[in-house]
Amino acid sequence: MNQPARHPAVLAFDLDGTIVPTTEPGIQKFKNILTKLGFTPPDDDDIRKHWGKKFREVVTNVIFYLGGNIGHVEEFIRLEHELPDEISFDPNLPEVLDKLRVKYHLALVTSRSKNSFNKLSLQMNFPPQAIFQFIQTLDDCKHIKPDPRVFTPLIRWANEKGISRENITYFGDTVGYDWPAAKNSGINFFGVVSGASKASEFLAAGVTDLIYQVSGLSDYLVNLEKKKRLSTYRYNQIIMN
Repeated sequence: MNQPARHPAVLAFDLDGTIVPTTEPGIQKFKNILTKLGFTPPDDDDIRKHWGKKFREVVTNVIFYLGGNIGHVEEFIRLEHELPDEISFDPNLPEVLDKLRVKYHLALVTSRSKNSFNKLSLQMNFPPQAIFQFIQTLDDCKHIKPDPRVFTPLIRWANEKGISRENITYFGDTVGYDWPAAKNSGINFFGVVSGASKASEFLAAGVTDLIYQVSGLSDYLVNLEKKKRLSTYRYNQIIMN
């Protein structure tokens, strides 16, 4: 039986704070580990401003800001691997993505390392390898967001399928990393307001296509799957009321 033809377009997603709501529980876990190490955790915003960087870089920046040293960084990393993640997954997202992958080419571009991605995959309520035709982790590209070259492998992959960068849309949650990388690589962008960046920050940066909560992503994609793409304004009115 022949597979139905896909639209000549790619829907690409960030992982943390977009497909998986890890931002707020991640910041809380971060603060708990700092407490275990004897530090007084900074405000959430002081941690959040680093969110989107390589995880080791986030840890190093915060630890050194608090007066710690490289030994504290290594102990933090060890504890982070040992302690479980408490994440509530969107129960509707797997079905929505499964329907979309029949019509669109789906991709995932994450700043997580391959080991961290594989670990999280085991906790997710769907196998990402079965949903996304293209998956890129930190280990698969020497460039990281906000460097636009992070999307070069994705654009090359899309081009091989006859899809230009103008027909790639990336969904991400950080105004300082996801947005400039997408903008400067020439692909489209949707901001997901999950805690890493506020709606006001996206709007101030010129991002007008916004989804105001992680759980709203599946609602938006349902309408996309039904070919009823709503304007951002009308969509936000629906989910906010």
